[in-house]
Amino acid sequence: MTDSNKKAIVTDLKHFVDQWCLQDIEIAVLLGVTDEIWARIKTNDFPDPLSSDVLTRAGILIRIKGNLEVIFAGNAEGRWLKSANSTPLFKGETPVAHMIKGGLPAMAAVQNYLEAVMYS
Repeated sequence: MTDSNKKAIVTDLKHFVDQWCLQDIEIAVLLGVTDEIWARIKTNDFPDPLSSDVLTRAGILIRIKGNLEVIFAGNAEGRWLKSANSTPLFKGETPVAHMIKGGLPAMAAVQNYLEAVMYS
């Protein structure tokens, strides 16, 4: 992976943190890294190479972001991610809490859920 690709991923991730009102520890857990590694990543001091797990998680977050932009066509995606959701997938949790608690499988489930909403 080129440095420019890494920087593009980090730019997207930093945008998520701001737009979704995530704390550094939340994005670190979602990426499967320590908060120290996230601090390095966001200053473009990457562990080299970024693990396939981190890249997979980042890819899912990028797809979730795209899905939310289509569904909400505005800035509501951050509120959606941080609001309790009563659908069976979330069982009253916020989508962010669900993904943090459930890890990669939960992140993929949220992505699939949003794709189903988009195409229904």
